[in-house]
Amino acid sequence: MKKILTTIFLIATAVTVLAQVNVEARLDSTEILIGSQAHLQISVTAPKGSTVNFPYYSANQQMAGGLEVVTADREKEEQGNNLEKTVNTYTITAWEARKYDVPAMKVRVNGKEYPTKSIPLTVQSTKVDTTARATPFPPSDVMDNSFSWAEIIPLILLLLLVLGLCIAAVYLRGILRRNKPITIFSKTEKKILPHEKAMQEIEKINRTTGNDQKAYYTSLTNILRQYLEDRFGIMAMEMTSSEIIDRLRAEDSREKLNELREVFQTADLVKFAKHSTLRNEEELYLTNVVQFIQETKLEAQPEAQQSAPQLTAEEQQSRRTRLLLKSGIALLVSSAIGILIYIGISVYDLIV
Repeated sequence: MKKILTTIFLIATAVTVLAQVNVEARLDSTEILIGSQAHLQISVTAPKGSTVNFPYYSANQQMAGGLEVVTADREKEEQGNNLEKTVNTYTITAWEARKYDVPAMKVRVNGKEYPTKSIPLTVQSTKVDTTARATPFPPSDVMDNSFSWAEIIPLILLLLLVLGLCIAAVYLRGILRRNKPITIFSKTEKKILPHEKAMQEIEKINRTTGNDQKAYYTSLTNILRQYLEDRFGIMAMEMTSSEIIDRLRAEDSREKLNELREVFQTADLVKFAKHSTLRNEEELYLTNVVQFIQETKLEAQPEAQQSAPQLTAEEQQSRRTRLLLKSGIALLVSSAIGILIYIGISVYDLIV
């Protein structure tokens, strides 16, 4: 009898817990235009402290045929009765006018899967009004080509203005020729090596990011990407993590590539899925990046580069004066050319 009562109690407890878990999915709009955005909200109501795992989609990833995930955000709120509500919002869009089915999602709550229902979404193209008709106008009368002095005098005045602009430009040109140009001598500076530049930036990470994990991993991966560009000549800043690993596969050992892959994957989770890591994990990934840089650094010193020395106040003033004179001459000449073009068009309209 005691075993029967215990079994009944356990079954009732499990049913009560399951009844407290509620998973819902809804769209804020079932019809959008091409390129517009809809918001898919998946809400989970469960006991406080429950582990809730939503499907993960990175930015610009395809959710289903033609549906693209723009962003994904999560928020929580208390519901009372020891319950809390977790909402994951996926911003989605599509670039083809047709009907779609937002797929059913599987949400894990405390290790158990709860499926949602698929939701239809219609994407429409911009409608064009084909019923509007242009209003026809009667043919214009033939006009005489006669012109008056009232039309010619403004053109003559504009010609005089062009002459004045040309005289002013010649005058400024004379001043510019008397103002001798400044000769700037360059000096040689040592060019910093890629690994030295990367290590300098790594030393600044803890001072600039503090406890912000998203900023920390963003800075760490940006430093690594810039080092890969400077060291291996690949466009790492414009490539995805997987593309970088594939590009480096011929350059390095599989063990070091696996370490870099973990760094990039963890950084993507922190930046886009609000994932968090422990302090020792941050230090481990930082150590892996530093070790990779040290093992792949260039030993040879780069060629020195040239840089301009600082100008004196008098030289800077002379340089600004020459720049202003050149700008003034260019403005006067371009204005004169523009006025001449206008005069030519006006004369053509008077004659034709």
